[in-house]
Amino acid sequence: MATTIRDFLVKIGVDADSSQVDSMTAGLKAATAAAAAAVAAVVALSVAVFELASATATQGDEAAKGAQRTNTSAEEYQELAFAAEKSAVSISTLESALQKQTTALSELEAGTGAAGEALATLGIGARDSEGNLKSNAQLMEEIAEALAGVTDAQERAALAQDIYGQRLAGDLLPLLNQGEEGIAALRDEAQALGAVM
Repeated sequence: MATTIRDFLVKIGVDADSSQVDSMTAGLKAATAAAAAAVAAVVALSVAVFELASATATQGDEAAKGAQRTNTSAEEYQELAFAAEKSAVSISTLESALQKQTTALSELEAGTGAAGEALATLGIGARDSEGNLKSNAQLMEEIAEALAGVTDAQERAALAQDIYGQRLAGDLLPLLNQGEEGIAALRDEAQALGAVM
């Protein structure tokens, strides 16, 4: 490279000795390396931004699909998913539980079925104070709180099993044991930590 620089300098009429040419060559090599490092950093940043955007889009898509499967809003779904994960309850267990609650709510509204009877026994109504059907998130909190008020462990287990089924009720216990305030606090934490889009 030094010969090329020396030839260039001679062509443009600059008189430079070997040490000056070597110094220029070293400077150009350093500038080239710095430029290559800057380009690599920009490429790495671009890849990271793309991956973050892709992950965010995937998370949003999963939340929307989960919300559809569970009859919740995307926001409620993400909050409950966060609460479930913090309680060592799997997302599939949560989704199954929310689907069972939808059935239980329908049974309660129609006055039929074991799940509807269990909700009635717990003193849980199908509608909120404005006459709208309760959301699955609200219903889960109310079920957790009502079950916590049942002092007889066998009765509490039987009511939970009537609503969720035997296996699901057992798997859901760590979340239900949080009670209404605990679940609400976990939902608030999800919002505060930015776990909800």
